[in-house]
Amino acid sequence: MRSHKIILSMFFSLLGCAFVSAQVNGFKTDEFVYWQPNVQIEFADFAQQADSEMMDRFKKLWISSLATVQIQVVMDEPQRIRGGHIKSEKVYIAPVFCVKRSCQIGEMDRAIEYAKIQIDIAEWCARQTRKRIKDLHKIKTARGLVKDSLPAMVDEMYESMNKLLGAFSNQVMVKKQEGAFEQWRLRCDQLLKETKQHATTEEECNRFINDAPYSEDYKESYKVLEK
Repeated sequence: MRSHKIILSMFFSLLGCAFVSAQVNGFKTDEFVYWQPNVQIEFADFAQQADSEMMDRFKKLWISSLATVQIQVVMDEPQRIRGGHIKSEKVYIAPVFCVKRSCQIGEMDRAIEYAKIQIDIAEWCARQTRKRIKDLHKIKTARGLVKDSLPAMVDEMYESMNKLLGAFSNQVMVKKQEGAFEQWRLRCDQLLKETKQHATTEEECNRFINDAPYSEDYKESYKVLEK
């Protein structure tokens, strides 16, 4: 309970002016929409068909859409040493909107806006983890520290994301608290602006889309697509 409050406190602690940027299509596959600064999620991206169980859930909660987001992580380790130089492992992190596990009935205006906040929450959590990894790489004497620490960091990243997503869904979609949606949108914009130096890159998205290391000098050694 305390950790939940701490995470929410961190998320809502920054104040300032929100920024709005133009929307363009992001990196998309049949299964995923990858986060990029101006990623656009469309109604067609909610590809899961609503069965009777899901329809009952919609009616019970008075909602008309459910979005699933995950954070994909992969680590490539060097398998060759050239010129006596030992390369560092490479970690790629990319939040995704899961096309085949997201459902909506009708074209509710807020469905896309809700999904955008949810994937932005995932992006913020990914940035916190990416910063931790960068900090570990700065420790020159700590060879293998990233490899040893990554599973625990991924678990903590997912825990933070799930708590924030749960709070968002409860306040905005279930309880429909007045002004809650606008507050979450504002905080997401603020936090993404504050952490833009740790944003998910096109290189990271393409690593997952291509499903292979960028160089033969590296081999995949760790992979998480969902939790």
